[in-house]
Amino acid sequence: MIRIAVVGASGRMGQTIIEAISQNDKVSLGATLDKGDDLIAALDQFDVLIDFTRPEATLEYLAICQNSGKAMVIGTTGFSDDQLQEINNAAKNMAIVFAPNMSIGVNLSLKLLDMAARVIGEEADIEIVE
Repeated sequence: MIRIAVVGASGRMGQTIIEAISQNDKVSLGATLDKGDDLIAALDQFDVLIDFTRPEATLEYLAICQNSGKAMVIGTTGFSDDQLQEINNAAKNMAIVFAPNMSIGVNLSLKLLDMAARVIGEEADIEIVE
């Protein structure tokens, strides 16, 4: 059974993930952490860290997971280009799922945009405005 740690456990997404874990018999909740909690103290309690926090915190957790042989799911948004490069570099040495927006609507929009761009071609300039 895969043991999962959830960082940002008291947040909306953290609570949703914890609920999903409780309904799945292939994974178990190994640890829940929030701001100020010590990830290093929980290392023996999980195999995969799921993180929905802030870029700075995510990069701290990334370094700890990389040094400890833990896998990571990153749902955090707002990374700079340099921070994204740091994640890409870490992904060469560890298992990372990086999906900064996991909403169905956003991912469907991105897929449709990709399809439209291929059909329309390079002469069009496509932009999504929120």
